[in-house]
Amino acid sequence: MSKKSLLIGLASIAMLMTGCSGSNTQAATMTASYLSPSVMKYSNMRPKYNYYTLEFSMERLQTFSDGTYQLDVISQVYSALILPEEGSAATGNERTNYVNSYYGTFTSTVDDLDSNTLHLELASPTRIVSTYDAAYYYDTANWTDAMSAIEYTDIAGNKTTYTSGDEYLSKNKFESASFVASIDTSSIQYVTLEFVKAE
Repeated sequence: MSKKSLLIGLASIAMLMTGCSGSNTQAATMTASYLSPSVMKYSNMRPKYNYYTLEFSMERLQTFSDGTYQLDVISQVYSALILPEEGSAATGNERTNYVNSYYGTFTSTVDDLDSNTLHLELASPTRIVSTYDAAYYYDTANWTDAMSAIEYTDIAGNKTTYTSGDEYLSKNKFESASFVASIDTSSIQYVTLEFVKAE
């Protein structure tokens, strides 16, 4: 590896570690980190496919001193999950794992009746980083030709390619999101994101 390549790599890592504030001359500091409970979603793929899936997901919301956020949606998908009545020998087929990280700006207000409750309003993200099953990733702010060549396959077997970071962002961002956080326990309710309908 050349010295130039090494420097570029180190600079990229530094920007990711500073979240949304990578472009600022002085890196913003994290002000809070909240975690949701895990939720389960069941999808019956029959009769088109002879299996069903169980998806377990949780959300982590981090806020920063410059008014930006990072929302991570962490998911694991299994099929043919069998939980025995006795013992702990559960079985199942791991289908996929993925993490979607959304970056943008937010506002917050303390609840009028409970100073331990914080209301957070997340604007639609301006950047998405998606990592799929230890196989590949997308970064809308640092798009490459290799990302355009990726053939994304969803759980139903549908295949999609994206030509640019702007296209991926427009088709995978959410409108906005409202979270209620408990300050004392650093927890949030899980929120089902409402995604923008691309034209």
